[in-house]
Amino acid sequence: GSMEKHKLKQVYGKAIELGLSLNDLPLPLRTDLSRSKYKIQDKVFGRPLYYISDSWSTYADLLLSHISDQEGVIIDDVLSIATLSEFDIVNGEIEVSLDTEVLSDRVPLAVPFFLEWSQHNELKVSVYNGELLPFKVTLNDILLGNILKNNAVVVEGELIICRGAEVGFPSTVREHLPVEDYNSLDVFKREFEKRRSEIHFSDEQLSRLNQIFDGDLPEDYRKNYNLSALIAAFEVLVEKGYDVAKARGMLERTHEYAQLSPVIDGHSLSALTFMARSARKGLLYMTQSAWDRLDDPLTYLFVDLGAGEYHIFSSKQDVLDVNDQRADYQIFRIEADAVAANVDAILRGNSDKRKIWMIFKVKPNDEFDPLFYKTMQPSTELTDNHTKMDSSRINYI
Repeated sequence: GSMEKHKLKQVYGKAIELGLSLNDLPLPLRTDLSRSKYKIQDKVFGRPLYYISDSWSTYADLLLSHISDQEGVIIDDVLSIATLSEFDIVNGEIEVSLDTEVLSDRVPLAVPFFLEWSQHNELKVSVYNGELLPFKVTLNDILLGNILKNNAVVVEGELIICRGAEVGFPSTVREHLPVEDYNSLDVFKREFEKRRSEIHFSDEQLSRLNQIFDGDLPEDYRKNYNLSALIAAFEVLVEKGYDVAKARGMLERTHEYAQLSPVIDGHSLSALTFMARSARKGLLYMTQSAWDRLDDPLTYLFVDLGAGEYHIFSSKQDVLDVNDQRADYQIFRIEADAVAANVDAILRGNSDKRKIWMIFKVKPNDEFDPLFYKTMQPSTELTDNHTKMDSSRINYI
């Protein structure tokens, strides 16, 4: 390497002293961008000479592909640029810049807690529909190629985040936010999620509850999330044009099973059953019997997410497909005393199926991601860093 380069400098230095024209001589070309390896090649004059720079090795593949397309060759400081004045020299630093044209396809951040945050009009945040941001790699304004890296960037006071960073915002992009804004958002999000998980019946809902139960409300009605889900389902189904008159008459008997039945479909006139469950923190708990009922084409599952949000599932697969990314792990909770014999019985498949709950993630909540998804692989240089979840912060419920 270095010895060979030293000798080459001496040989070509002597040739220049003797007045020989480099146009006519074979030249020492680099065979590699990162190591000083050479080949002596003639008939180089007339081809573009790429005079190597330190920044080039980072994007070697893109650059080598470009040089090949241009039928160019690579040279370094064995020869000075001054001695190569008659050649077509290409030199300079590689630049990496945001591809603003591609980024123009973005929308304002519209997650519910952010829109309710008192300062959201002062912090401009937008979402780009991609997992990583697009960048252009150029040399002297010549486009060498495009790369994807980073999940957020600030441009002229606007924070642009990728789709994948939206769910865990603000923690996913903490380093891009002013400390005061991050702390305010973090506290507000926690309070918002807590409020959303609490049951608040409107006057209209309380009136409907009293009507259903003839004023004799169940004692636990303010803590009964599935009852709250039933009332939410009732309102949504009425809005969607279902006939719930018979189901309302049956509610006093069916509410303990958290279901509405019979609900008449106005188009097919079929009598449907809607199971109702609450998943305000984003986790849906189901027993095997409830899960199996989804095999019945006339049985649906209404899931109340709080704050007026909900899902209606018509099949088992619907439940599994609700997230943008399918879960890598399926979670089960089995009620059993902490005794080794019980654990052994579970492993043998001898546990009481009535004491097994399946747990599904049915809305974005980054706290639970480590339970359902494989850990993200460490990033490479070009894909930047992903924020890893601190396992001590996972809120198991």
